[in-house]
Amino acid sequence: KLKEHFDSKDGQGLRFLEVGSGTGSLTRPLALAFPKAQIVCLDISPHYLKYAQSRLSPFKRVSYIEGNA
Repeated sequence: KLKEHFDSKDGQGLRFLEVGSGTGSLTRPLALAFPKAQIVCLDISPHYLKYAQSRLSPFKRVSYIEGNA
């Protein structure tokens, strides 16, 4: 549904903020669906973000912020 909403095949020019990203389990499908989009993962837990960063390391356009939403 996101691809339909944004009318984008590759995500060029799109930026997503995933609030409460946790370990990145939803980030991976988002990164695969939009291979050129920039994605920021925001989570309060440094441990979850570290785990997300390790499992999402192939996606160089994903960045991570530790913080409270």
